[in-house]
Amino acid sequence: MDIIWNVPVDLDLQALHLVGLESFEPSGRSTTNPRTVPLISGRIDQLYLHAAHVGEVEIETARVPNGIELKRLSASLPTGQLSASGDWTERNGLNLTRLDATLNSDNFGALLREWALSAVLKGGTGQLDVSLAWDSTPQDLSYDSVNGAMSLALRDGRLEELDPGAGRLVGLLSLAALPRRLRLDFSDVFGEGLEFDRIEGTMSIERGSVRTDDLTMEGPAAEILVTGRSGLADKQFDYVVTVVPKVSGALPVAGGLVWGPQVGAVILLVQQVLQSEIDKASQTRYQVTGTWDAPVIKRITPPRSATQSGSGGAGKE
Repeated sequence: MDIIWNVPVDLDLQALHLVGLESFEPSGRSTTNPRTVPLISGRIDQLYLHAAHVGEVEIETARVPNGIELKRLSASLPTGQLSASGDWTERNGLNLTRLDATLNSDNFGALLREWALSAVLKGGTGQLDVSLAWDSTPQDLSYDSVNGAMSLALRDGRLEELDPGAGRLVGLLSLAALPRRLRLDFSDVFGEGLEFDRIEGTMSIERGSVRTDDLTMEGPAAEILVTGRSGLADKQFDYVVTVVPKVSGALPVAGGLVWGPQVGAVILLVQQVLQSEIDKASQTRYQVTGTWDAPVIKRITPPRSATQSGSGGAGKE
C-alpha cells in the first residue's frame, strides 16, 4: 500500500512483529514519492521479522532535497550489532535508493541460522560491510538491478558439509558443496567439514552479478582461493576454486618419527625455506558451474609439460 501522508512518526515500542517481507522481487506498482514519506525516529525494544529475532532497534530519518535520508539505523542482534544508513531520492520520475550497512558478530553461524539464511557456517567472528544502490524504490529492490560492493572478514569457524541448496545465502559461493568434494580428493588432509582460521575477500555487484577476485579461506588443512562470479537473479555459478593443501606441515613430524629428531630438524629447516613451493606444487584447481541447487564441480587438469606425450587441460569430475 502506498503512503500518501506526511506526518512524523515517533516510535517507542516494547515489541513489534513484522511479517510479509520475505521477497526481494519488485512489485512494480509503487508510486510513493519519497518527499511525502513520513519521517520516522525512535526505538523498538524487541523487533521480530517473521520468526527471526532482531533485537533492540533505533532509527532516525531526516528530510533531504528530493527525498528522505536514513541517518541512522542500529540493531542490537542476539549475536552481533548492525548499523546502517542511506537515502531514497526521486528526480524527474526516476528513483534512486542507496544503503550502506555494517554487520559485526561474534557468531556468524548462529546469526545465519537465526535468520534462516544458511546452516553451512558454524561459529565465525568478524565483520561484513555492504554498500548497495538500485534505480527504484526501497520496496522495489530486485536482484538484477542492484549494484555495489561487499567485504567480508571472518575468523575461527567451520564450514559444515551440507547438501547444495541447503541455504539461500551460501549459494553465492557454493561453499556448501566444497567440503564433500575436497574430502573425496584429499581424504588424508580434510575431515568432516572445513575448519578455517580466516575468510577474507571483497566482492563487486553489478546488475545482480557478484564477482570476486580475492576471496580467500585459510585453515589448518589448506588455503583456498575463490575467483569468478555468481548471479543473484539467475542463480548460476562461474567460479574457479584453487586449493593449496598444507602438506608441508606434516613433513618434520613424519621425519622425526621415522629417522629421529636430528633428521626431523633438518627437514624442518628445509621446509621453512621451501614451504611455499612444496604447498603450491600440490595445489588443485576446480571449476564450479551450474545452479545454486545443483552445482557442478570439475577438477581442472593442468596442461602436460613438453616432455610428456599428448596434450592435457581437459577437466574431469
